This record gives sequence, C-alpha cells and structure tokens, in this order.
Amino acid sequence: MLSFNAALETEYVNAQSHRNLLVARFLYLANCCFLLGFVLWDYYIDPQTASSTLFVRGLAASFSLTIFALSFLPLLYKFTFLLAYSSALISHLAQAFILVSLNGGLLYGTTALTFFPLVLVTIPPTSRSTLSISALGFFVIPNGVMWLNKTDRFLWLNANIFLLAICLLFYILGLLTDRARRQRFLLEKSLEKQANQDVLTGVANRRHFLELAQRELALAQRHHKSLSLLLVDIDHFKRINDNYGHPVGDQAIIALAELLLRVVRHTDIVGRFGGEEFAVLLPETDRAGAECVAERLRQAVAEMVLPLGDAVIQYTVSVGVAVWQGRDMEHLIRQADDALYQAKHRGRNCVVVAKNGYD
Repeated sequence: MLSFNAALETEYVNAQSHRNLLVARFLYLANCCFLLGFVLWDYYIDPQTASSTLFVRGLAASFSLTIFALSFLPLLYKFTFLLAYSSALISHLAQAFILVSLNGGLLYGTTALTFFPLVLVTIPPTSRSTLSISALGFFVIPNGVMWLNKTDRFLWLNANIFLLAICLLFYILGLLTDRARRQRFLLEKSLEKQANQDVLTGVANRRHFLELAQRELALAQRHHKSLSLLLVDIDHFKRINDNYGHPVGDQAIIALAELLLRVVRHTDIVGRFGGEEFAVLLPETDRAGAECVAERLRQAVAEMVLPLGDAVIQYTVSVGVAVWQGRDMEHLIRQADDALYQAKHRGRNCVVVAKNGYD
C-alpha cells in the first residue's frame, strides 16, 4: 500500500483543490440563500429590530457572491480553501451579530450558528493545524460579538455550551473526512500504479507506455519537436533462463530496468514491452542524440555485473533506434523493431538505427 510523501501530498492537495472548487461555489450560493432566507425568521423573533439586520445580511451575502464571482478567475484557483473559509467565517460573524442584535435571538436561534461549520466540513483542510484554527475561529467569533454586546451571562453560557459542541463536532468530522479522502486517494493511486506499472520491474507496462508515447507524439506534432524510440532486448536471454533458472532471469530483467532508469533523463519514458524487451521514448531527441543514448546504454549493460552467489554473470543487449518522421506511433515502433531485428542479425551487442532516409 502506498503512503504519503512530498510528491503525493502535493498531488493530493491539487486534486482536492479541483474538487473543492466546485463544492465551494455551491457553498457560496448556499451561504447567500441562508443569510437572505432567514430574514423572515428575524421578523418572527423580533419584528421591531429585524429591519436593522437587513444591512448585515445583505453585506455578508454580497461578500459570498463576490467570492463566488472571483472563484472563476484562474489566478485564484489555488486559494479555493482560503476563500471558502473566509466566506464561511464572515457569514458566521454576520449571523452571530444578528443573533445578539435580536431580542431573544441567542435564546431561540443559536442553532443557526451550526450551518456554516457543518456545511464547511465538505471542504476539509489538509492539515490538523488549519482545521484547529478554523474550529477556533468558529468558536471565538461569536464570543467576541457577545462580549462586545455585553450579552447576559446565562445566554452567553448557553451559547458557549452549544458552540463548543459544534466546533468539536466540526473538528472531528473534518479529521474523519480528510482521513477518508486520503485513504481513498491512496487506494486509487495504488490501483492506478498496479494498472500502469510492470509488476516485476516497476517501469511502465506496455499499455501505459503506449498511452504516454501517444501523448508525447501529440506534443511533438504540435510543437514540431523531434522524437526518438529505442527498443532494447537482452541477448541470448533464453540461455540465462536455461543455465541459471528463471529467478536469475528475472533478476537480469530487473537489473536492466534499473540501469535504463539511471542512464536516461527523467523526462524520458521507460517501459517493458514484454519478456526481456524494453522500450525507451526520448522526447526532443534527434537521430544523433538517440544513437548516442543507445550506445551509452549498450556499453553500460556490457560492463554491468550481476552477482550470483560466489559467481557473477554478464550479458549484453541489442538496441534498435527509430526517429519519428511525422507518421503514427505504430510506424515508429515498427521501424525500431526492424532495426532491433537487424542488430540481432549483425551479431548482437550492437546499435542499429532504422533506415528512414538517413543511412
């Protein structure tokens, strides 16, 4: 099972930001509906003072609508969490002010303070410290309003018992929601890894390699860049299996995969095509560059030693090189495969570049 590291944490936060953006836009509108919809409630509780709350409700609703409009700006995409919590806290402040302003507001309407914290649980923070600060904000804001208004001690105590329970519930639900999402995210990444990676070597499997290759081909077409493909095959691999057994053959395949990953750039794509054959896609690499990489790989494998108890084994590889000439990926693979076939017939342990009008 995967666990979170710096790269996965960043990917998780980005994924949550995209999801939270849609939820946040709904919450902004929900805040407005809640704030404006309870005007009738104000008149029912305290008809004489209710008119004074219209300005506060309108101001808080306008703030949420403004943030809703700003959420469509690409520059503010990364601030979705901050904007959502700002909207909720401002609305929470407005609701607290309205409750202390109405005669009997805190006595009959304290439950209104549950709306913003509990709805906001749908956008949980990705750290406990942020969650703690948010919960503290939902508790402190109404207390500040009550202190400024010199609220009756009984009403203050009654409201605080309720607020403490709500903020604690908000904190617990936030933790549980974030934990559940993290577990689901790790499960999805684990399944994705199993579907995309070769089980033995950990490099891309054939299907995933072809998906990545098609993407790179599209980029090469769009930006008129060069693209090259290497097909690397272990020479006399059957002899290794016959003489030393399949476990040693597997170790030879793993060692080759690890060497390929060390030699190529991080932007290059390595995949196992099946058996002892690997493919390496080289973006923005012309014929000379591809031939140089292929020769470096061939030489590195020839010098590699695979420990086997008290003995060691060595093996070589043949490499077929093809350079993209504007056709599809299937044609590029076929060219590299033909070059690999020629390398085998030239005695193995060599590099052959496909004849695309160069040789």
